[in-house]
Amino acid sequence: MIAQNFWVPDANFRVRLKQLYPFCFQSGDSLSSQCIQMMYDTSLDISNRNIQDISGIEFAKSLGTLNISGNPITNYFGITDSLKD
Repeated sequence: MIAQNFWVPDANFRVRLKQLYPFCFQSGDSLSSQCIQMMYDTSLDISNRNIQDISGIEFAKSLGTLNISGNPITNYFGITDSLKD
């Protein structure tokens, strides 16, 4: 599978992901969809960061725990696909 880059639309979410996964971002701040570091992380805490859109979360394929508390999230796209039972 060829890695593709994805633009994370929410600036606050993009900043948090860059803090956690700095090597997953390419020039121009785009996220690599096949970044091993993010793909195999099992938990993610993005609480209290004023995040409204978590588009890009679908690339975190191994998440079992996701803390989104304290955010005014309006777009939950990909959240159910990425969380494991």
